Amino acid sequence: WVPDNLQITDFISGDLAPTNSVDSARFDGRLMQSYGRNWDIMSWGISYPVHHVKSAVQLQQEAAVIMALGGGFQIYNMQDPQGTVKDEWAIPIWAEVSKYVRSRKVFSHNAKIKPDVGVLYSPKAYYSCMPQSLFWRDNTYNMELNGVLMALCDTGRSINILHTQTLEEQRLAQYETLIVTDYAEMETGVSEQLSAYVQNGGKLLIVGAQAAENLSQLFEIPVEKGAEQPVVVLRSQGAAVEMRCPYMRLQNTTGIFQMDECEVEGDLNCHNPPPTIFVAGQIPSFAIYPVGQGSVGVIPVSFGRTYLQEQSWELKHFVTDCVDAMDVGRARVNKTGTVELLVTEKDNKTYVHLINLLGEHRTQTVKTFESIPAVTDVRVELPLTQTPQFVKLQPENREISYKRTQNGISIQLPGVELYTIIEIG
Repeated sequence: WVPDNLQITDFISGDLAPTNSVDSARFDGRLMQSYGRNWDIMSWGISYPVHHVKSAVQLQQEAAVIMALGGGFQIYNMQDPQGTVKDEWAIPIWAEVSKYVRSRKVFSHNAKIKPDVGVLYSPKAYYSCMPQSLFWRDNTYNMELNGVLMALCDTGRSINILHTQTLEEQRLAQYETLIVTDYAEMETGVSEQLSAYVQNGGKLLIVGAQAAENLSQLFEIPVEKGAEQPVVVLRSQGAAVEMRCPYMRLQNTTGIFQMDECEVEGDLNCHNPPPTIFVAGQIPSFAIYPVGQGSVGVIPVSFGRTYLQEQSWELKHFVTDCVDAMDVGRARVNKTGTVELLVTEKDNKTYVHLINLLGEHRTQTVKTFESIPAVTDVRVELPLTQTPQFVKLQPENREISYKRTQNGISIQLPGVELYTIIEIG
């Protein structure tokens, strides 16, 4: 809501969206941790707008995302006009959540996300899309970035947000991949830093039509605007998905994946009779360009808002296939879209956070729920330069087995019920 890196602040706080709070925590928490200050986020103990009390497991899932990101967590509950607790019967629920959070605090609070995959966030881009009303989070830049971030997290990578006003403080060379989404304007010097990062061996993934156009000259990637009435069908390994969002035509490349460029007869907004959509030709939907010692990948389609509002397994597969083809990210989990992965460091130890994303938190007709199915057969691949002294599940303090790989270790778990923390020392 206030994207500036205000130096007068030494603590940042906010609250989640009352509904679909898990995805709200995934975006808001990553943004808040990017400032490098102490921070916390508050969950609503009830649904919105009708008053229904959330269960312990529902609140624990929201808390897990915040804890994994290193933040503090609190719950807001309703009170009556006299200031007394409205739902006194639910105090045992809140006590259960409190016990759950406090038992994991030592492994999570104020931990830092280990550099791996970083998504740029620009206040200047935010304000360039600002309407007349102040503090409007859901502008076009934020919505697009939010959706792309969710899609990238759903590929099973450990991802954090890099604030462009603090880029000079970040050691960009430590990042395996940087991501840039659609923007109208960006802070002075960011392009030069991205260019130097790629020239020195970094991987840059450009996502969106506007971002592809803006960075085309910097990296000598010829592009051409797509159709005025955009309809394309993205194709990857075993899936295809129709998209009605802006795109660019990548020139002078065959691309790794293709998309059908479509023409339309009739009204796209009409359902009866529906419009006629037919394929006019194929163009690249994803390509990788060598630049200096590094590489630049381009997905020239602005799919973020669509992913945020109309999630589909086909689009998730397309994005996953693209990042797999570019070999994005050092740390990975095999359960894409159902387990959130975050790798952090604290007190000279590495922590792997695995969060079960299942449940009905995205379903608008379900306001509260009390069960989340476990995700089974979870495997984590983690880069490590040295053999660990121990690998434990926390807060159980139970040692678990692992296998050495060429670049690190592999950990196989029977499942993730809700929130699993692996401590490596």
